[in-house]
Amino acid sequence: MLPIGGEIRGVDLAQILQGEQGKFVVASPKGDLHVVTCAPGHSITSIQVIPDQTPQSVGPVAGQGTWVARKVADVNLGPQSQQPNG
Repeated sequence: MLPIGGEIRGVDLAQILQGEQGKFVVASPKGDLHVVTCAPGHSITSIQVIPDQTPQSVGPVAGQGTWVARKVADVNLGPQSQQPNG
């Protein structure tokens, strides 16, 4: 797994995030930025567009045909704690 601040690049976003866990700022090949959450057993559990941002201001910069993902946080996506009865 990548450390916070680590980057990974590739042509298939789901493939480069397979086995990862946490939140990532992702630049598409066109330069659009997204926040992607990954969980064990899933390459992507959610994806949100970061509106009106330039890659240089908040995230990694992708090359032609390449996705770039930078890990920005660890996320605990395990089972929720149970509430006590009573």
